[in-house]
Parts: sequence; C-alpha cells; structure tokens
Amino acid sequence: MKNKNVPTLDGFIKLEVFDADGKRIKIRRFKMRSYVMNMTELLYLGFIGATGAYAVKDTSDVNRSPNNPVKQFRLAAAAGNATLGIQVGTDATAVAITQTKLIVPIAEGVGAGQLNYQLLAVTVPATIGSRRYTLATRSFVNNSGNTIIVREIGMIVDQDDWKFLIARDICTAEQGTILNTQTLAVTYDIGVTV
Repeated sequence: MKNKNVPTLDGFIKLEVFDADGKRIKIRRFKMRSYVMNMTELLYLGFIGATGAYAVKDTSDVNRSPNNPVKQFRLAAAAGNATLGIQVGTDATAVAITQTKLIVPIAEGVGAGQLNYQLLAVTVPATIGSRRYTLATRSFVNNSGNTIIVREIGMIVDQDDWKFLIARDICTAEQGTILNTQTLAVTYDIGVTV
C-alpha cells in the first residue's frame, strides 16, 4: 500500500542563460534525478559520526575515510574554484549510481572550451507549504571566444579536503548552449516534502 504522506528528498535544476548585458535569454527547470551513491555514503558517515571507519571514493577515484563528520557537505565555493560546488561538463553519457566525478568537466579559464566559475551562493532554508528547501546557485561566464555546450551538471562537496560527487544530471544541448560572452546560471533546489 502506498503512503502518499512519506517525506521525500527531492530536487530541481534551473538553467538560465543571460547575454552580456544581463538580459535573460532562456530559462529551463527540470526535476533532478541523479543522486549518486556518494550521497548516501556521506549521509551514513554523518549519521554515525564516523571517524575514518568507512571508505568513500572521491573525485580522483581514490578510497577515502573521512575523519570529520562535522565538516561534511561543504558545497560553497569561491569564484575560480572548478573542483568544488556546482560543476559543469560536456559529456551526455547517462548517469550511473556508481559515478564519482563528471565525465568531461569544463575547466576554469578563458581559453577554448573553458568557463569562468563564479562564486557559489547558498540560501538560508525556507518553507513553502509542506516543502522545506535551500537553493545553491552558481554562474558560469563564457569568455572563451566560442560557443560551449554544457551537457552534464554535478554537485561536488568537500569532506576533510577531499571532493565527492553527490549528484550528476544531464541536460539537453539546447538547454546548455552558451554563446561567447553569455552566462549560464545553474540553480539546485534541494528540499524535503512531507
């Protein structure tokens, strides 16, 4: 028997593209479908207050045993940091539960195929109806001189200075196309609904 009142962890992704003058050109919102295995592994460590007793693969595919559960899930990232927070890439391979990193991440910079990673901002949690949520937003500026097509989006958190992918989603080429001088803003809307 299904109970429709079971709390669920959910998420949505909003992609917005802005021109060089800040005018929004397009907006798309879709349901997040891709928490990967590390999400539950890191939750487990936090729940038990682990001190190195359990290994989790980081974004370098190295087994790590985090020692500080208090320092889990740091998503906030400074401008220019392409190894933490919301990260984007160009590969459209279907998501696998065992993934530990984006397949083809886009580097920080102004060279061919690179984007400028802006500061990642996280909102204070808010409630609307029976849903409690927080937003994590990061913008990516295309100063490469060419069009860049983002196809994969991920969330990478920090634990004991190791980086762990906890979610990876795929967007369409139309949703992720960023012309030169345009900005792509990616917002993860993570919440619990009762």
